[in-house]
Amino acid sequence: MKKKAYGILIIIMILLLPACNPSRIVGKQTEPPMTTTPKSNDSDIEDIVSEKQQESIMIEYYSLLNKPNNKNQIIDFIDKNIEILDKENANNMIINLEEYLSSNNYSFQESYILLNRYKRYVSLETKSYINILYTESSDSFIKEDNIIIDLEDILNRGLVAENHMKVFSNGETKEKVSKMYKEYIKASIIGVGNPYIYGEEGTSILKQEVFDIYNLIIEENQSTKTRNILFKYTKILQDNNRDMNSEEVNKFYDEIDSIIEEELKK
Repeated sequence: MKKKAYGILIIIMILLLPACNPSRIVGKQTEPPMTTTPKSNDSDIEDIVSEKQQESIMIEYYSLLNKPNNKNQIIDFIDKNIEILDKENANNMIINLEEYLSSNNYSFQESYILLNRYKRYVSLETKSYINILYTESSDSFIKEDNIIIDLEDILNRGLVAENHMKVFSNGETKEKVSKMYKEYIKASIIGVGNPYIYGEEGTSILKQEVFDIYNLIIEENQSTKTRNILFKYTKILQDNNRDMNSEEVNKFYDEIDSIIEEELKK
């Protein structure tokens, strides 16, 4: 079993790579070159306009976001103005674009393509968030109510999300990443509402190989919330001979949302 380490330092090193770098590693994915941005060279970027002008631009931008079926006009407006905004306003512009895409049910894939083209204008936090979206958009962990990636990958995505929340603990994307984290951790334990996908065929006994993956993640990721949640789970499993149908294990399943929430509050 190959070892995978997702540390805070790795995230920062990835994000600090030059924008022109042809590939970046995100989780187990290799990120493709950045899509075309309004201008290709930093030396071509216009001077940032005054604070008053930026305020006017942002007011106009927010009004565009409130109009239905307005994606093309929004993108044209961003292309025209993002280069003359300071990083804070550019970041707000892209965060609000992501919220617009999400609320209008655009797919992860389309959202990522649009967000990625503005990546060099935004903060490290938003770059990290876009990287997380990329991993999910390029290889979704769930399809048609079935988990389609392996357990270790799901847990590693959870660890990346946890590191993001730790590094950017007061960031604008923390709540969004928190929701993704909860889905990853729940999927790693109860699947899509059916924990028996991790059981021996025809029984309620958790597979030994699944139990071993949990223990590997615990061992290699000390001082993480993911480790703490899995440790509680494996302890209960061990006390009940890995029987997922035991009373204690089922109680853990019933309380999994609150267990994750409590750990996130620490």
